[in-house]
Amino acid sequence: MKWSKKNNRLELVLNFNSQTELALLFLKIAQLADDANHHPDVEVINCSTLILRLFTHDEGSITDKDYSLANEIEKLI
Repeated sequence: MKWSKKNNRLELVLNFNSQTELALLFLKIAQLADDANHHPDVEVINCSTLILRLFTHDEGSITDKDYSLANEIEKLI
């Protein structure tokens, strides 16, 4: 899986075979984000594509918090 940098954000696009698969992974990601108190921007397209965007709003840029959460998300996948 490959995170890209777009518009000063880390972005990951994931495709799923079903909306249930997408929802189950998103729940795990939400739990990680809550634990880290650092939450991604999330977009769902057609119930089969999940786009995650990480950006530290307080800093106005990508920070170590974003890279750390990205690494934790990768471990789930």
